[in-house]
Amino acid sequence: MSAPRHKLLARQIRRHLAGGALGAALEAGALDPFLDAVDAGYRQADSDHALLERSLELTSRELTAQNERLQLDLRERSRMQVQLQQELAQRRATEELHRRSLVRLNEAQRVAQFGYWEVDVTDGAVFWSDQMYTIFGVEPDEVAPSLELFSQMVPEESLTRILSLVRGTRDAQLAGASFPVTWPDGTRRTLRGSGEVVRDADGRVTHVHGICSDVTEEEEYRAELVRAKERAEELLRLKTALLNNMSHELRTPLTGILGYAQLLVEEVASEQRSFAEAIVGGGRRLMETLNSVLDLAQLESGTFHLDPAPVNVRAEAAEALTLLQPLAAEKGIGLVLADDVGEVWALADRTAVYRVLNNLVGNAVKFTEAGQVTVGVAVVGHGSGLPH
Repeated sequence: MSAPRHKLLARQIRRHLAGGALGAALEAGALDPFLDAVDAGYRQADSDHALLERSLELTSRELTAQNERLQLDLRERSRMQVQLQQELAQRRATEELHRRSLVRLNEAQRVAQFGYWEVDVTDGAVFWSDQMYTIFGVEPDEVAPSLELFSQMVPEESLTRILSLVRGTRDAQLAGASFPVTWPDGTRRTLRGSGEVVRDADGRVTHVHGICSDVTEEEEYRAELVRAKERAEELLRLKTALLNNMSHELRTPLTGILGYAQLLVEEVASEQRSFAEAIVGGGRRLMETLNSVLDLAQLESGTFHLDPAPVNVRAEAAEALTLLQPLAAEKGIGLVLADDVGEVWALADRTAVYRVLNNLVGNAVKFTEAGQVTVGVAVVGHGSGLPH
């Protein structure tokens, strides 16, 4: 049976086809299959329309979800791009800082005149800093650093010694060692290198690195100092020999003069005795001067020896004042020994004590313009086995 909604369609068809054989057939129910087909077509259309609507609805949700995913992905990509740009800027800044540091390091090496080197023992690769090329008298674009190039410039005995240091050292540090080199143009220089040995977990040497500097002028200056020292020592020996000879030649006749002057002091009358005593005093002073000259020569040559013995310091001070009285009188100042000074004994070299007192009192008189110079002697602590 036809669906109710198609009855109007059936009546209109019959009206247009009424009166003929086709109309009679339609009245007999021939139109029902057609109407069923139309109904089925409508139903299929409705089903397809509903399916299309559902598809469109699903597609819209998927597109919305996909759009949201794309938005999230776009935001993530934007974030990653910003982060990448930041990392790239940071890397560029780091590279620029590294470049500046490398420039400063090369400049510092140039100013300090030392270079950095490194040897990879495993494959023999050698690295030189810029200054190393200058130290070895070559240009970076002319040669490549290598052990072979190094061995060509360094004498065999020096090379053997350096290799022995590397192989024989038990600690990481290599002490500085000097060695000669010959540049490709024949120039001879002296270098000094020091380094560090790097070992693996099994104790095998893997790398050796360190610094090197040109010490040619320094070595020449040191050699010149040694030669100057040797010349000075030779001159000192000659001067000491001369002073010893002069002291001997002067001391012999002066001893005779002092002996005869002592006889005159004992033999002459009282009115001439003061002159003889002046001769004795002056002779003794001259003898002390000669002894001082000889002692100075011995001090410079390292052969001077003190002869300690009990010395009456007060008596030595009184004798020094007696000899310096004429100088004080000439300047119009007084020179006295303190009244409260008693005998003071010390274990010392008599000649050295006298010389010290003479210099001290002499300087006091020399630099005092008015008044007087008073000399005092005191005991600080107690001596051992000496009279008080």
